[in-house]
Amino acid sequence: VCEDFIKIKWPNDLYYDDKKVSGILIESLSKNKDVHVSIGVGINLNIPKSYSIDQPYSNLSKNINCEKLIYNFCKNIIDNLQCADQLKIIKQFNANLYGYKERVQVNHNNTSFIGELIGINNNGELVVKNDQKIIRIDNINSTIRLL
Repeated sequence: VCEDFIKIKWPNDLYYDDKKVSGILIESLSKNKDVHVSIGVGINLNIPKSYSIDQPYSNLSKNINCEKLIYNFCKNIIDNLQCADQLKIIKQFNANLYGYKERVQVNHNNTSFIGELIGINNNGELVVKNDQKIIRIDNINSTIRLL
């Protein structure tokens, strides 16, 4: 796997070179049989060094073609939403998961533990192997960091 790719840091951040470049917020509402989704995306293009940010971050570039970036981002979301092959989506997600198959520290429900990041399961839960125990995390307020 090429380290230059953008990785997904569960549940909603994108990382490049071990630094955050984007955050994604998704809200959904079910009404009758319809599901309505609102997606918000923040992308670091050119954050000045003088800003005080409490985590490692990276800028994509101030010279990036924003129209092309937005077009490709939206096209990829729509293409993947139309894909009916859930196993293929999960496999692709895990292949691009930040920390996949590595040792991580997880802060979950006011507790902290160390384990191997196994990936996400069919329900979108983060799966971590701690000793011989499998832990499934569905709380998006949980955090992970590489060791």
